[in-house]
Amino acid sequence: MPAPDYQVLTAMLSPALFMTATGSLLFSANNRLARVVDRLRVLTDLSDQLMRGLGNFSHPAERLEHYRGMIRLQQKRGNIILTSITLLYAAFGTFVGSSLGIAVNFLTEHLLPAVPIGLAVLGVVGLLGASIGMLREARLGVRALNRELGFFVGLTVVGDPPSIIK
Repeated sequence: MPAPDYQVLTAMLSPALFMTATGSLLFSANNRLARVVDRLRVLTDLSDQLMRGLGNFSHPAERLEHYRGMIRLQQKRGNIILTSITLLYAAFGTFVGSSLGIAVNFLTEHLLPAVPIGLAVLGVVGLLGASIGMLREARLGVRALNRELGFFVGLTVVGDPPSIIK
């Protein structure tokens, strides 16, 4: 049977699985945020060109309306991702705190068993909230893609202005 010190060390490593999962989700969320920021920059640049009369665009008024709608959608996506990232960082912190709480609980001769458990539960709740947020953002990403496709398919119909898909 392992010595109690080794059992404590083993228990302190248990939250590492959650920390690894949280780190992977953070990496993914940050990449998605970067893509949204890049898309926003393109949309604002295109909108600026249209408002200044630069370029040779067909249907400039419809395009500007479309770009403004897409900018709002991308802003919403960015806000959801940022909320998810905040939840993920908080979850990561609670998992670290849970690991430390296991050691403190051992050092205080098990006077604080609720601390590491409570922190772990908070971390899992944060992971769940962030996962739900990222699912919402992914659905908005698909909605944005469908709007883009619908708008540009509408541009290909000769003589008809594009229809804006909502």
